[in-house]
Amino acid sequence: MKKPLTTNAPPSVRILSETIAFRRLAFARGSETIAFWRWVLAAFVLAAGCSWIEPPVSSEEVLRQDPAFTDVLKERQEISGQVDRLQKDLTAQRHALLREIQQRRQELRSREKAAQMQIESLEERLDPAREILKAKLAGAQDLLRRTEATLKGLQRTRAEMSKLLQEAGADSSMPQAEDWRQQLASIEGQLPTLEQQKVTLQRQRKLYQAELRLLEP
Repeated sequence: MKKPLTTNAPPSVRILSETIAFRRLAFARGSETIAFWRWVLAAFVLAAGCSWIEPPVSSEEVLRQDPAFTDVLKERQEISGQVDRLQKDLTAQRHALLREIQQRRQELRSREKAAQMQIESLEERLDPAREILKAKLAGAQDLLRRTEATLKGLQRTRAEMSKLLQEAGADSSMPQAEDWRQQLASIEGQLPTLEQQKVTLQRQRKLYQAELRLLEP
């Protein structure tokens, strides 16, 4: 038979030994399992010192045991009060700023709308000038097209007559030869004027286009 553990053994060893002994005794006597586990739980709680189930100590109890802690506790309470006031002030300021931002946004949208209407009204003042320039540009382009077409036609006729006269050569007895010479002379007299008119119309077209670009909104 094993010898019982001495009283000089560590507490944990004694508790384990007592638990085993109680278990043997409980089973021997037919005791209920619930009672056994309650005893085990109570034994471990006593061994741990019951520190984890102790209720919190009140401030009055702390001050009773350590009156010198009064000033520190008062300072703690003052700091807590100041922190609460600062947080409340910050929350109020945040809400106020958010309301102001919303109002500013609405005001900005209203001003943008009013400014856009004013801009459109000012731009409309230039519409008559734009329409005049557009009409001038359209007229210059149309006249330029007709001038270029006339110029090309005269140049083509001059080339044909020059070819006919070259083919006629020295035979001046042809009745059409003199008419061809007169027509060729007339065409050659018109060409410089048409060339100059073409250059003038091209300049006018560029000018009107530039003026329209300058009047764009």
